Amino acid sequence: MIENRLKEIISDYSGLSVGDIQNNMSLQTDVGLDSFGVISLICDIEESFGVQIPDDDMNNLDTLSDLITYIERRTTVQTMAM
Repeated sequence: MIENRLKEIISDYSGLSVGDIQNNMSLQTDVGLDSFGVISLICDIEESFGVQIPDDDMNNLDTLSDLITYIERRTTVQTMAM
C-alpha cells in the first residue's frame, strides 16, 4: 500500500505513469524533480501518511526505496506509540 501510494504521488508530480516508476529511481536525476518539486512532494507525502519528515531526514531520501523504508519505519513507530 505504501509503495503504491508513493508511486501515485510521484506520478502526480512528475508526469510519469505509475508503471514507469521504479523503486531505485532517483527523485531528481531519474524522475526529474527539481529541489522545489522534491520539497513539494515531501509535503504531500507528509500529509498523505500523517508523518513529519525533518529537513535532516529529507536529505537522505533520494529514491522511492528510501521513501518506502522511511515511511514504513515512521508509521510503525507512530502506531506503536499510540
